[in-house]
Amino acid sequence: MDMDTHTDTHKPLEEKVERSDVNIPIIAKFAVILIIVALVVHLLILGVFRLLEMQARKDDPQLSPLTPTRQVAPEPRLQAMQQPVPTGKEVPFDPQTLRQNILAEEEQRLNSYGWVSKNDNVVHIPIQDAKKLLAERGIPPTKPQTQPQTQESEQ
Repeated sequence: MDMDTHTDTHKPLEEKVERSDVNIPIIAKFAVILIIVALVVHLLILGVFRLLEMQARKDDPQLSPLTPTRQVAPEPRLQAMQQPVPTGKEVPFDPQTLRQNILAEEEQRLNSYGWVSKNDNVVHIPIQDAKKLLAERGIPPTKPQTQPQTQESEQ
């Protein structure tokens, strides 16, 4: 064995330990600069948002004080309005109250008698009575649906 290849085995212990190459002051400076740049970017974005908001307010037309603040959606509506459109003071829209009103109306309809169509003599009955009738009589037969004939089926 050559002495040149194994020279590190005879070195003292202090020389075999790896020295730290981390430069703490440079890392600290980088962190400070990164935080400053992040703050500057956030402030710039805030300024741009405020500028855009001011432009949007300037471009919006000034509404007359007589204009109702609550406007009814055009037909067809997905939900019936439970409250009339206010004339004067604004009544805040409360979805929970609207939901409770709809559920109360449905519950009242499910548990009462009433006309579906007077012209066709069709009524609705309470759900419990309808269940009893179905249990007693069974499900009524339905009318067979007629298929519209096409020219292809006639040939």
